[in-house]
This record gives sequence, structure tokens and C-alpha cells, in this order.
Amino acid sequence: MRLHLQRGPIDLVIEAWGEAGEVEAAYELASRRFDGLLEELVAELPMLRSPVGVAYPLARGSVARRMVAAVWPHRAVFVTPMAAVAGAVADEVLAAMLVGTRLSRAYVNNGGDIAIHLAPGEHLDAGIVNNPLQPALDASLRLERSCGLATSGWRGRSQSLGIADAVTVVAESAAQADAAATLVANAVNIVHPAVHRRPARDLREDSDLGDLPVTTAVGLLPPTAIEAALDCGIAMAAEMQRKNLLQSAYIALKGRLRVLPMLALFLATASAAQAQSVEMLYLTTPDCPYCRAWEARSRQPLLDSPAGKAITYIEVRGETLRRPITLEHYPRGYAWAYDQIGPSRGVPRFVLFVDGKIAVNAFGLDAYERDFLPKLKALVARPATSAKARDQRRTTT
Repeated sequence: MRLHLQRGPIDLVIEAWGEAGEVEAAYELASRRFDGLLEELVAELPMLRSPVGVAYPLARGSVARRMVAAVWPHRAVFVTPMAAVAGAVADEVLAAMLVGTRLSRAYVNNGGDIAIHLAPGEHLDAGIVNNPLQPALDASLRLERSCGLATSGWRGRSQSLGIADAVTVVAESAAQADAAATLVANAVNIVHPAVHRRPARDLREDSDLGDLPVTTAVGLLPPTAIEAALDCGIAMAAEMQRKNLLQSAYIALKGRLRVLPMLALFLATASAAQAQSVEMLYLTTPDCPYCRAWEARSRQPLLDSPAGKAITYIEVRGETLRRPITLEHYPRGYAWAYDQIGPSRGVPRFVLFVDGKIAVNAFGLDAYERDFLPKLKALVARPATSAKARDQRRTTT
């Protein structure tokens, strides 16, 4: 049985697992904490809607303090504590539920920003929807420890400076994930005539973004523009991961993806000192039926597998089977990969790079099963040996 709590803009869906008495007690604790929570936030709205500057904001309420703590590390860019409000509310209610109760699993979902509790050995599966206006399960992930999960994009309920269809982030808390997803989504951006924007206040008088231009529509974009925007987003996500501000990220724009694997899972398959760079490039075109079949049946199972979580996954999408996939279709910074693959007409193509060199170049679904998958699984199953080639390659691109 789920618990639904709603007041004003706060809309919580809560579910817990455990003995019946423990779950009942947790739901009662959630209801008690929810009472008056909105009023606490309203009392501090002027501060919460103000950009974070050089002075640490002094919040009074516990939810407001969570919001400030989540955005403070990002103060070098424009951000207000409101970037973490939904996640902070979810964290607060979940924390209340766990006081004196024994739950195996629990989550508090505040409009897609989710606080998750998992006892040792438990897991939860979560789905990712790229377009909330056309809901479909575009991706899924398995969570095996307590964390926060948040999704942001220009079509979401919050305004965005960027053009991402969806940015989903896993972080230590829901507030941290909320802030990180918001800022990574802002970074997935490019100036192009097909991108339409308006001042935030024109759309919502009380917007904390003021007169900043927020995205209202994204039309057709050329592949180079899509890749450039994705590159900006994944670069920011990677920097946040290095600073322990997020654990993993999924970025979607116009059918193309960037996936930043969870660092902890990667380090489980290769020691930090000896990690090798393992990257998968998937070459495809919209009119390739075999590509569509692989994407529908096999892409997500691969990304959900231990092998998939240990690699960097990149999609290179051409225009049509009638034209070769050339350098213009590759993400920025991947000219080194194109130099080895060259112009390609044969798709689907699955190319595995280890330390910047091709380890497998498989064309077709049979070759994917026969050659690509076994090599990938063997690579992540044994300790890596060297990162030197990766470092040398990165300094030359």
C-alpha cells in the first residue's frame, strides 16, 4: 500500500516495505512531518529564491538547510536553493519515516525527485522517461544502496536554461541529485534558431530565475548541435562526479544519449590505481531496422549489466543508411575514434575501445552476440592493467 500526501506544489508518493506494524508506523511519521512543512518553506521563500553568493545562506528550517547544503558546492554558477527543493522535501520525509522503524526498503517520490532507503542486500528498480508529454520507459536502472534520484529537463515542471529532454542523476541524497540534475540540464545547451526561449518571469511571475531566458521549445537540430550540447552536459556531470557531487548521470537529447557510469561500480571491477579506459561506441541510423531491434531489446539490458555500468557508452547516429557515418556525426572530442573507424555504412556497428585503441569492431547483431559481448564481459571481469595509454590519448585530443 502506498501513501499519498499532497498540499500546494508538494505531491508525495510514498511506499515502504517491512513488517506491517513497521510500515504503518513509518507512514504515520511521514504524515506528521508533512504537516506544516509547506508553511516552513514559505516563511523562508525570499532567501530560498535568492542566488547563492559568497556568504553561506543562514536557513532556519531543516528542509531549507538541506536545500542550502545541496546547492552551496555549485555557487560558482547561478543557482538558488530552490534548485533542490523537491529533493530536500523527499529527504526530510524519508528521514522522519526511519526514526525508530525497521524498513527493508522505502522511497519518497516528490514529482520525480526521489529519496530512497535500502537495507543491506535490498534493491529497487527505477525507470527513466525522456519526454513526460509522451511517457514511455526509455531506460531503467537498478539501485542497490540508499541514495537520491532526480530528473530534470526543459519539458519538466521546473524551468530550465538548457535543452535536455532528460537528465537523470543518482547522488548521495535526493537534494543533491535534484541540484545536480538541474545544473547539468542547464549545461546541455547551445545557441541555435530552433531553440526558443523567454524570460523566466514572463512565464512564471514568482520564478527564482528572474529574467534569465528559459527554454520553451526545441525544434529540429543538426547532429553537430545535438552532440555539442550533450558534450557540454556530460562534461559538467563528469566534473561533479570527480567532486563527489553525483554518482552517475544519464543525459538524453533528440534520441541521443550520454551515460556517465557509477564510479563505485566501476571501481568494483578495476582498482582505482589500475583503471583502464573502456568505451563503447554504437553506430546507428534512424532507418536501420536491425538498429531499432537492438535498441528495443538489448540496449537497456546491456547498460543495466555490470559490464555496461563499467564502461562509457556513446551513440553515434548517422542520417540514413544511404550515407556513410563520418566525422561530423561524432561527438566533440571523439575524432580519435573516427580516425580508427573511418567512414562507415554498415550499421548497427559496435566498437569497443580499450585505452583508446579498438579491441572489437563488430558489424551486425550476430557479431554483437558472438564477438562484442564476450570480449566486453571478459574485459570488465579481470583487473585492468594500465591507464597510461588513456592519459596519453586524452592529452592529444
